Amino acid sequence: MAGTKDIKDFTKFPSLSDNDYLLGTKTDLGGTDAGITVGNFKKQVVNDAAPSINENGYWVVNGVSTGEKARGETPVLNSGTTTTGEEGTGASSEVVPDGQTPEGSPKYKLNLTLPRGSAGKAGKTAIFGIGNVSDGEKASATLTADGEDGSGNPQYKLNLVLPAGKTGENGKTPKFEAGSVSTLEPGQSASAEISFKEYDTDGSPIYVISLSIPKGDTGSPGKIPVLQSVNAQSGETPSGSFTQTGTDTEGNPKYILNLTLPAGKDGQPAIFEQGTTTTLEPTEPASVEVVENGTTPEGNPKYILNFSIPRGQVGKPGIGSGNVSADGTGLVAGKKYLFVPESDGSTSGAFVEYVAPEAYDDTPLRKEIADNLAAAKTYTNEQIAGIVQFDIKAVLELPDTGVKGTIYLVPKTGSGNDVHNEYIWDETSSKFELIGSTSVDLSDYYTKNEANERYVLKEAGKRLMTNAEGAKLEGIESGANKFQYPVNPGEGQVLTWSAGAAKWDNPASGYEYIELGDILQISRVKTSTELDWNDFIKGKTMDDLEQAYINNTPIYSKIQSRYFGEKMGYSQCTSIMKIVDGTVVHYYLSFVVAYSATNSDNIYNYLIDLRGVTGEGWRDATSRASCLFTKTAVPVGTSIPFTGGFVIMDLSTGGSRDLIINPPGFYPLQNSTTTIMLRNTSSLTTKLTFTIKLSSDASSEGSKLLIPSELPELAGGEACELSILWADWKYIVRASEPFNYKEYVE
Repeated sequence: MAGTKDIKDFTKFPSLSDNDYLLGTKTDLGGTDAGITVGNFKKQVVNDAAPSINENGYWVVNGVSTGEKARGETPVLNSGTTTTGEEGTGASSEVVPDGQTPEGSPKYKLNLTLPRGSAGKAGKTAIFGIGNVSDGEKASATLTADGEDGSGNPQYKLNLVLPAGKTGENGKTPKFEAGSVSTLEPGQSASAEISFKEYDTDGSPIYVISLSIPKGDTGSPGKIPVLQSVNAQSGETPSGSFTQTGTDTEGNPKYILNLTLPAGKDGQPAIFEQGTTTTLEPTEPASVEVVENGTTPEGNPKYILNFSIPRGQVGKPGIGSGNVSADGTGLVAGKKYLFVPESDGSTSGAFVEYVAPEAYDDTPLRKEIADNLAAAKTYTNEQIAGIVQFDIKAVLELPDTGVKGTIYLVPKTGSGNDVHNEYIWDETSSKFELIGSTSVDLSDYYTKNEANERYVLKEAGKRLMTNAEGAKLEGIESGANKFQYPVNPGEGQVLTWSAGAAKWDNPASGYEYIELGDILQISRVKTSTELDWNDFIKGKTMDDLEQAYINNTPIYSKIQSRYFGEKMGYSQCTSIMKIVDGTVVHYYLSFVVAYSATNSDNIYNYLIDLRGVTGEGWRDATSRASCLFTKTAVPVGTSIPFTGGFVIMDLSTGGSRDLIINPPGFYPLQNSTTTIMLRNTSSLTTKLTFTIKLSSDASSEGSKLLIPSELPELAGGEACELSILWADWKYIVRASEPFNYKEYVE
């Protein structure tokens, strides 16, 4: 190329400006010479060398991945173990590698070692004893402090003042002993119990007072000594001591370490080294010992400090690993907290602030003891006052009246001991009662001769019998055997003879059939009204009905005209059932009766309940019935007959009417329905209103009336249909809408 110059001949410059050119060869132009300013070259380099991070997290320069991660993985820190250290040791932590997560992040475990705190002092339990017990005008009780026992528990004396009872003969003063003192849990109520123990040798009653006292509050935790400062001074002999200067804000005792040190040689400062540390009992004082230990190569004196530190009270051993997880937000320094696990066996939970219980108030206990003592005194006085004292008085003869509690000695014949008859005065009969006498009345006793004449001596192997018994024995044929009854007789069975042997069997009823009275009139079967029970039952007993029930004997009812007129026919019982309710026996008989009345031929289903009491006989009977086919026209002013059929009732006046439901001689059968065509036959435009009620007979067995909808009002020429259902001990009434009945008649 023209103008070619060797690069070695280029002038060298220490720096170039942005407007200077750099020469080169452009490859895509076939090696053609090319130039670029320094400023444009910088821009090109910046654009090409700008680093970026790809989606996999690696550095990329000029579009090429460097293979280096752009950022480190976030470590995952998990809770490891928590170890409880000995009291007074330092806390420490340890981070231990624990592999990687599935995403490649490093995992570590944090293990903690925490020293155990000092144990708190045990709470104190009050101890009560019986103090002075004295007589006085008014009962009272006081408590006085009596120091402490060997464990530091406060002791109290219970002093009692008891009013003396009324002066009585040989009266005794009650004595009291200290009984058991039970310790309750904090917060439980204190109580006292006075119980009778026994009488002493003088006859005085002894009572025992037992107390139940709750524990005191739990003591505060033990404190940690704090070294506040060191006070060093020169001296001949090295020594050391502790001086207590009070407590810090948490109640921990503060100490100053006092050191006496000999002067160093040649003005060299003393060198101190840690020596031994001895743990003392909690009650021993802390101390420090300074021991010479030679010099350093530079001539400095060396000393060893040996410490003696009292330990805190031994705490309870820790349970488990001590690893718990709880949110510490809101915790306040200086307050006490309890850890509450969220479930059984869990180390996760929450901290709850501990609130110390209130101080124990023994006022209720004092009052209860005073009340019990007052009650004991009242009871003792009442018992002593109730004792009857006896006096003995010798008289020649009994006075007209005596004195209660006095024994009267009246002379009797004789000499030596027991020469008086003893009498007491009976206030109930106002007479003397003889309580002691030597006289014996033998007038009611046989003499020996009288006894020999009246009785026969008993001989072995023989016995006496009456003349009648002897005659009966003589009448028995020789070789006759005693009849043996068969075993296991059934209720109501009789003894029968068959095939040469006796056996128990059901008796024949004695009837080919059983006839009863008119079941249609059973509502009038009462002991004091129209139809007597015997006219209906016709002499049949409960045993007769039982045999009919067992043997399926036919049963008939004699149907008569109204009011027990001539016979109209018979109805045969279609089924018989027996139900026993305690001592009451029910015989249920069902009948079908065809009965003809005006404008209709009727068929009735009857259910008769005959009731009797076992061992007593018949009691009463009721009937239930329902008509399968009937049409009844009811005159104005008559109640609605609940027959179970169809009833037409005409009303021809306006205003308001009360319609009464009444069973016509029998109670309804379950689920039977009576349908009523209620018509207003008047020509008045005034509408007729009506209400429906139950008669006393309809409600006598506990039935109620239920009308679930409103009853209509009927204008002249209008009618409505009433449907009355008897079920579940209710008459249920439903009414149709009013309609013109003439328009619906074809």
